[in-house]
Amino acid sequence: MSFQSLLAFDLGSSFVDGLSCWAIFILLLVLVVSSALSGLGYPVLGRLSAWLCIFSLSCILVVLLNEASGIRSIYQGLIRNDIFCLGARCITIVSAAFVMFCSLDYIRRDRINSTELTGLMLLSVLSALILIGSNDLLTVYLAVEMQSLCFYVLATFQRSSNFSTESGLKYFVLGAVSSGLLLFGCSLVYGFSGSTNFDDIHRLLLHVDASSAAGGLILGMFFLLVAFMFKLAVVPFHIWVVDVYEGSPTPVTAFFSIVPKLPLLCVCFKLCCYVFLQFNICWRPVFVVCCILSLVVGCLGAFYQRKIKRLMAFSAVVHAGFLVLAIASFAHDSLPALLLYLVIYIWMALVFFGVLLAFRFVATSGRLIYLTELMGLSRVNPLLAVTLVICMFSMAGVPPLAGFFSKMSVFTVAINARYHLTAAAALLISALAAVYYVRLIKIMYFDEPRGLLWLVPVDKSSGWVLVIFTAFVVLFAAFPDYLLVWIDFVCFGAF
Repeated sequence: MSFQSLLAFDLGSSFVDGLSCWAIFILLLVLVVSSALSGLGYPVLGRLSAWLCIFSLSCILVVLLNEASGIRSIYQGLIRNDIFCLGARCITIVSAAFVMFCSLDYIRRDRINSTELTGLMLLSVLSALILIGSNDLLTVYLAVEMQSLCFYVLATFQRSSNFSTESGLKYFVLGAVSSGLLLFGCSLVYGFSGSTNFDDIHRLLLHVDASSAAGGLILGMFFLLVAFMFKLAVVPFHIWVVDVYEGSPTPVTAFFSIVPKLPLLCVCFKLCCYVFLQFNICWRPVFVVCCILSLVVGCLGAFYQRKIKRLMAFSAVVHAGFLVLAIASFAHDSLPALLLYLVIYIWMALVFFGVLLAFRFVATSGRLIYLTELMGLSRVNPLLAVTLVICMFSMAGVPPLAGFFSKMSVFTVAINARYHLTAAAALLISALAAVYYVRLIKIMYFDEPRGLLWLVPVDKSSGWVLVIFTAFVVLFAAFPDYLLVWIDFVCFGAF
């Protein structure tokens, strides 16, 4: 492949990708220049930078929704565009825009440098869009590294906190190890297959089973999957997630919890169920073991937490276990179940972090840190308490809320794949995991507050967003066809 052929620009096939990348890149340049021209001690754009990022993401979403359907490869197969990639990019952009929107009041009240914060978030969204369409190991590595570099800086964004700096440094060191494993896996796969392109490797391994394959190729596959399980915080590669969630500012924690999961799972599913399709006898048992470990460790860890962010970190580990179970099932409906679980999880996380971002005490102007600070919330702000109750019940999988149907879809594909014991164990652990969600509800409604609880009123824009998110969680059971039909349509065009 020559350098000229790699950069050959086909206007018809890469217009949307080029427009998205260049729009974000130009906006990042504007943010950098505006922060450098600060003459009064703060960036020129200031709070407008967040609105500018949200507007740019909205414009890119409109362009993506008007893109013609079909399968196209650009840059000599480095990036692949199909209906599934289009749908995944739309979900990523919408979730990132809503996280930024819910963080506006937090940024304004806590005087966070919004230019740097939103600029780094926007750059990580760009890497996520590239990662979703990646069709080559080199593209995957570059996109993952670009996203990781943004996350390392975002994790240490609370410069006044020594704990934030420590957790960010831990994240950087462990992230460097996972990046090394990813690069080593890419080199092994390339060395034993002669290609880094997903389609070429798939065709090469189509008539090769695990017993006759080279050991180095299988080892490279495991290195790749371990690197992605680290990024997804799957046990036993979850050691970074609790400290990073706690040490990061709340908007960054929300961003970590919501935005990167879908791009990483898209690539992980593509590697397992397309590139290394013939090696499923090797990677499926590993995924099942990691699934059970994630459910057990996440559930037990959440029982002993007293801080809200650490509780949600272990909750994210439990949800990662369910997502891994959907991939390990390796059935024809695994991808729709995975996408349904992800969409509903994103909406539930938006509800929870929307409440967390809107929570502020009048006396100290402080934020919610400990679970005991929720005592008496049902009396002070009943609507906020009801919103949090609906979110907790949905995360616990209580019918008829949306979280019940997402877990039911994963259990269904696991049973269809004859993982009966695994599905039974996951169901039992899911029932036990409901305890720490119910404990949060008990604190809000039945525990007596230690003093007067005065909260800053939630602004109207954040309130309406919470109403919309909560309505989706509640009304999904009444109108499931709209989302399910769209998911089936998107997954039908995958690969």
